[in-house]
Amino acid sequence: MKTIHDNELLAKLKTEIKENTIIIHENIKDLISEIEANYPMGFSGIDWDKKKPLFFIDFNSEANLLEKVDDEFLKILNAFPELLNEKLIVIGDNLTELGYEASFKDFIGLNKLFLSIPQHVYLWFPKIKKCINITFENELIFG
Repeated sequence: MKTIHDNELLAKLKTEIKENTIIIHENIKDLISEIEANYPMGFSGIDWDKKKPLFFIDFNSEANLLEKVDDEFLKILNAFPELLNEKLIVIGDNLTELGYEASFKDFIGLNKLFLSIPQHVYLWFPKIKKCINITFENELIFG
């Protein structure tokens, strides 16, 4: 089922979907199960206290997050350059119901569309079983 935020995202992504940059997943239950199978889950998502992250940044506010997230993505790419063309699936935990698949490179150019929605966001890399978790509290965690 699409939410109002999904409908807004789909309208904004219309040209990218036509160019096959973004693939939409209407059923994300299996994707969520994959994340849960690879990460300890807590009350509000991944329990990062039980799995040491590779990167952690606290942006303090949504404005800082939207302004500085590209720099943090570059730091992750400097450490893991193979992620640039890796497929990821964007999953929100509250205000969106669809999954959005793209390469990390394509997502970076569109990230503010997704990150301006106030929810936990999971960028799941299914091939390498890694996740970037951007929390409702404006933290970026990669592990």
